[in-house]
Amino acid sequence: MALMTKTRILAGGLIVMVVLNLVILGTLWYRQPPQIDFQRTPSGQQRGAGVSGAIVRQLNLDRRQRQQFHQLHQKHMQRMQTLRQASFNSRKELFSLLSSDSVDAYREKRDSLASVLARQHMQMEQAIFNHLKNLRQLCRPDQLQHFDRMLNMVMQRIGPGPAHAPGGRGPMFRRHDQSNRGPNQGPRNAPKNP
Repeated sequence: MALMTKTRILAGGLIVMVVLNLVILGTLWYRQPPQIDFQRTPSGQQRGAGVSGAIVRQLNLDRRQRQQFHQLHQKHMQRMQTLRQASFNSRKELFSLLSSDSVDAYREKRDSLASVLARQHMQMEQAIFNHLKNLRQLCRPDQLQHFDRMLNMVMQRIGPGPAHAPGGRGPMFRRHDQSNRGPNQGPRNAPKNP
């Protein structure tokens, strides 16, 4: 009888573990960030998920503009990936100095790497600025107002985020259900007394 009870307990535990693993895998799959995926709408226009798709929709880009934007976007993403990788490598080298017993002996190396990181950050900001400038130049006069409004909205949302969340997904990349909030809505600007 004791052997049969132990077998049932083990079988029950195994079933619970399998169910928990399936729930965890399903949750991970469901929460996977959206990928940029250009598709055709029933009217023949392209639409996409993510930031680039939102830009295409917000500005109501025509076919020629979408093609040019897609080329600009691909070039920009490649440039940013190169810059991010270089920045990551420099940061990794900088923080590897912490494993040394005498960090002060590497002060010159630390300062040099900090300067390299600052220069790389500046290059990333310039790349983003140039990308947005090129996108604005693609716009027709009737789209410029939408572009400027969209840029102002993005700048309000990315503001100086919380100090405890460096490197996290910024407000620019929030899910669709939060994208319709006005500039004075949401936790950052919520009234203190309802």
